Amino acid sequence: MTAPRTPRVGAFPDHEQEEAMGLALQATPNEVDLRNLPSTLRHKSVLRLARGLSVGTAFVFVTDRNPEPFYYQLQTQHRHEFFWNYLDSGPALWRVQIGRLQNPP
Repeated sequence: MTAPRTPRVGAFPDHEQEEAMGLALQATPNEVDLRNLPSTLRHKSVLRLARGLSVGTAFVFVTDRNPEPFYYQLQTQHRHEFFWNYLDSGPALWRVQIGRLQNPP
């Protein structure tokens, strides 16, 4: 009997990789746990979810790494579109709420 194959990072387009890793991405999930997702996909996954938000909606992501670099990336690429709220701020676990304030110009 052959053991199930673990998908290689980069073997699928990002959305297929996320599904293969067991991260069920919905349009507006309540909470997304990124800890088991490869680091190469974490920013892309959160950014895709954030871009999919309607004005006034939000989601929470959970990570085991300080998400500060992603905060700066989000602020640089999408200034004034989103809010960022730390619910837990490390050192072992971060929970961050991201919500859409306005649509892109």
